[in-house]
Amino acid sequence: MRKSVSVWCEGDVYQGWSYDPTCSQTGHNVKKFLCENIGVDRAMDSPLNFPVLRFADVLLMQAEALNELGRSSEAAAPASSENDGGPLNRVRVRAGLPNVTTTDQVELREIIRHERRMELAFEGGHRWFDLVRYDNDGEYAKTFFQSIGKTNFTTPKHLLLPVPIDDIDANPNLLPNNPGY
Repeated sequence: MRKSVSVWCEGDVYQGWSYDPTCSQTGHNVKKFLCENIGVDRAMDSPLNFPVLRFADVLLMQAEALNELGRSSEAAAPASSENDGGPLNRVRVRAGLPNVTTTDQVELREIIRHERRMELAFEGGHRWFDLVRYDNDGEYAKTFFQSIGKTNFTTPKHLLLPVPIDDIDANPNLLPNNPGY
């Protein structure tokens, strides 16, 4: 359901224009922030705001927190609209998806993680920060990156960002920088 509004695929048509999958190495491209009726000559003048934090993100954080607190039935309480029910199913109902019915904490943890990946696709690096926070040693992130053919992920370097040089210049007590930088 979300894929059709988030990703260009072969056969997609927009205002009489057919997507050409050869313009991408994967055959796909981001469609999520398409602004209708703006015209080719105004492509950089989009009236759309880039989402920094969306309510769906807040709801999914709440669902994750409830699940980790052992309150899985609250996290996945049935929802009949985006305004009632558990936070996970409120997001799913708004996206036109069925309610999740499991209350098993381990199973629900993976469902919530997948939901974040799909709902927040292409939005400001959520996926990266989710991957590196899911465990303390970076194994979750490392396993994911290896599964998609990325082999240069190393710990501890890729678990932390570098301290900006301007901050170090202003306060040398911030040295040494994070490992790997």
